Amino acid sequence: HMLVSTRGEAKGKRSQSCPENSRLAQVVEWLGGREAGGLITFDEAHKAKNLGSGDLIGASKTGIAAVELQRSCPAAACLYASATGATEIKHLGYMERLGLYGQGRPHRNFEELRLAVEKGGLAAMELVAITMRSEGMLSCRALSFRGTTFNLRMMSLQPAQIATYTTAANLWQRMLAELGKLQLAEKKRVKTQFGNRVEMRNHLDVSMQMKYFWGAQQNFFKQLVISMKVEKAVQTVEDALCRGDQVVVSMWSTGEALFEAGLLRRSSSSTFRGAELEQEDEKEMEDIAVGFSDSDAYGGALDDEDWGVGRLPKSKTKTKAKSKAATKPKAQVKPQRANSSAADGLTEFVCGLEVMIDRLLDKIFVPLARTPADKRLITELRQAAKAAKLPANLLDLLLERLGGPSKVAELTGRSRRLVSTTAGLQLQDRGGDGDSVESVNLQEQRAFQEG
Repeated sequence: HMLVSTRGEAKGKRSQSCPENSRLAQVVEWLGGREAGGLITFDEAHKAKNLGSGDLIGASKTGIAAVELQRSCPAAACLYASATGATEIKHLGYMERLGLYGQGRPHRNFEELRLAVEKGGLAAMELVAITMRSEGMLSCRALSFRGTTFNLRMMSLQPAQIATYTTAANLWQRMLAELGKLQLAEKKRVKTQFGNRVEMRNHLDVSMQMKYFWGAQQNFFKQLVISMKVEKAVQTVEDALCRGDQVVVSMWSTGEALFEAGLLRRSSSSTFRGAELEQEDEKEMEDIAVGFSDSDAYGGALDDEDWGVGRLPKSKTKTKAKSKAATKPKAQVKPQRANSSAADGLTEFVCGLEVMIDRLLDKIFVPLARTPADKRLITELRQAAKAAKLPANLLDLLLERLGGPSKVAELTGRSRRLVSTTAGLQLQDRGGDGDSVESVNLQEQRAFQEG
């Protein structure tokens, strides 16, 4: 016999008057409780990684449910299946059956193991992985690439793109030079005011400023280079569609945080300047797909490094679009959002690269601006960034060049987007009827698959 239960059902609230009526209690009873002798498989097990401290303080409901299920069925074997595993030792807290601590081990409980590994750093984490592999606790597998092909598509920059890159490089060189002058002036001011070197360091951390500067510079030029691949991506997609093939475009980022920040900055009613929006969604792999096919399917995966082309299984899909993408992870702090009127009067898509420069100026330059000349300098740098005519948000550009939402199925974590209409650009919720992002993604995926 086999019972399949979702995490949502398993972590359902227990009734205080009758806790045995909870879904988790029913699962435990079905398994046989302490006499259970079957196999408990935790698919997507990493969802239970947030277990908090050793006494479950701060643990997620999913993590608590996973631990309670294991403890309620001590005789049942457990299998933890996950494609993402763990990035920190604390993410293994719910895997109580591994035997990494307790009798016969150097550490009595998971808290002792966690503290020891965290103190040991990367070497200790590697030692844990080696131990798990050598003792049969860990089995790693990868999807087969049999039947697929991969190649690189080289592209040449057009004169306009070279000019844009050169303008951007000159702007960053100027910002670096001006930042050095502002830091020097601030050092003199702080030294005059405090005198003591310790206090001076506390009031002016140049190393952190430069760390932020170079990090922003790397991210800026990465996004700039990726945006220059849009035309090549569009050409590749159109060539595939002419052959009656199907195309999936994979992206590392939707740029939603920068998009929202750009809207806020353009909104006349907003005083938003330099707010730190959550960036976790920037790490999430998102997919867009567009296809027309009733024959052999063709997949062209485009990422920030190269072009990859692979053969896909036969598909019965006809003249419609496909989408397939991951769900955006939850942010710890809800980002600020512009109201729907923020897009009124917009004639072009939001430029995330301009927002990056604005954030850098707000983060480093504005606190160092002490004189009217310094403030004029910051204004000039903002104007120079705008005059550089930097590319707009990559995802918006792709959707626009490929025919818009009616031709492209988008499966991403973003909740709204700018859409080009006969009346100009309009800010539209992806879930127009109040549907959740997940629901919209399923609808778009189904529309593609059903042709």
